[in-house]
Amino acid sequence: TEIYTLSLHDALPIWKVSTSTHNQVINSIKFYFEHVLGYERKTYWIDRPRKEKKLPHIISEEDVVRLLAAGVNLKHKCIIAMLYSSGLRRGELVGLRVGDIDVDRRQVFVRGGRGKKDRCTVLGDSMAIALQHYVKKYKPAYWLFEGPSKKRYSSESVRSIVKKARHK
Repeated sequence: TEIYTLSLHDALPIWKVSTSTHNQVINSIKFYFEHVLGYERKTYWIDRPRKEKKLPHIISEEDVVRLLAAGVNLKHKCIIAMLYSSGLRRGELVGLRVGDIDVDRRQVFVRGGRGKKDRCTVLGDSMAIALQHYVKKYKPAYWLFEGPSKKRYSSESVRSIVKKARHK
């Protein structure tokens, strides 16, 4: 086991595999020795790589203005503006209900965001005005952003809206 562990430890950096592949190889070999060959469970001193923590790509203010100008209708413009101004993820945006927007306090209540945690985020003054126009025009019943069948937008629909606006 020690001979194989050393050669594995030396080989993985040379193969230039990703962090997850590196960990998967280590776990596969542990599984093979312990469950297939029946060796007793041991502690292996193999350095596991840490997962990279990359910062998100943040677009400039000019790019946001260009995206908003490329929006087809009020709903699409509100979707793009909410993503940027309130710092929402796509899944959080499509999960917003009409009651989650507090225009008076200028807050957006996000339910079950990343890590299944609730949080509050800001609602800018101009975004509050745009949302009031949007609600007046589209009259959403339950979800803030609903499709024609009154079902909530999918995350992929939001992705498609942003992608189309980006290419205009």
